Amino acid sequence: MLVAATSNFSNIMRLTVPLTLLNFFRAGARSQLLFKDGRALEQLAQVDTVVFDKTGTLTDDHPYVGTIYACAGFTEQQVLSYAAAAEYHMTHPIAKAILHAARQEGIVLSRIDDADYQMGLGIKVRTKDRTIAVGSRRYMRHEYIALEPDLEQTEGVVQEQGHSFVYVALDGVLCGAVELCPTIRPEAQGVVSALRKRGVSVLVVSGDGEGPVRELAAKLGVDSFVAEALPETKGKVVGELQAMGKTVCFVGDGINDSIALKNAAVSIAIHNASHLALDTAQIVLLDKDLSHLLTALDLADRLRKHQRW
Repeated sequence: MLVAATSNFSNIMRLTVPLTLLNFFRAGARSQLLFKDGRALEQLAQVDTVVFDKTGTLTDDHPYVGTIYACAGFTEQQVLSYAAAAEYHMTHPIAKAILHAARQEGIVLSRIDDADYQMGLGIKVRTKDRTIAVGSRRYMRHEYIALEPDLEQTEGVVQEQGHSFVYVALDGVLCGAVELCPTIRPEAQGVVSALRKRGVSVLVVSGDGEGPVRELAAKLGVDSFVAEALPETKGKVVGELQAMGKTVCFVGDGINDSIALKNAAVSIAIHNASHLALDTAQIVLLDKDLSHLLTALDLADRLRKHQRW
């Protein structure tokens, strides 16, 4: 029976191709790579452009709170407590950093009655009949909250240093801002360098302001960057690159990355990413080490050579 099954070429292909992919999946698992789609591994060998999200992907998923700025008679502790209350149920890196700082200060958070999250912009919550809004300058303007000229000037200086700036408002009045300082992943620069040596173009797309993104791009030596990108913008960037004939791999971790992950030829999520990102991605880096992306590319090259043989 076995002789009959293996004497026919079509039977051989039906048996060996799945077994080959299974062996490569096992090799990936030993290197902390979860392949959810065999086609992704095959297509990875064709990738000529890698697009990275910034926060939580190229930077550590735990930035830290730097300076807290207060205005309009509010205190720094009040600014931090309002920001933490708004971010209490959120899981993105900025929220984690703010909540960690609040816990260190012993701040007791109020119960949230309802929340309205605008992807890529900010969040507005109600607590004890008060409304708290936390987010970018664009979000404050979207909510018709007047900004302090001095704070806007400070934001420019902070962004030039590669840091992010999150505004905080209470009942429609700006009460201050929180500075977030990123920590670049120790392996990020080596991964970008290795990709470029392979002839792969590297881009960064981020919802952060231009200053922090430009600073990160310069430090890592990427080819180009797009800042202040909404989720739709990230997806559009990937789509436009592929319309130009590029084969794009997108690497991200957040809800804001889901459209780009879906649009990319190959999609990779970082472990501990949002559930939506993990569900959308075809490949997951199980231990958050970006260098495993290079391992995945090596496996894809080996698979392509095997298939040619």
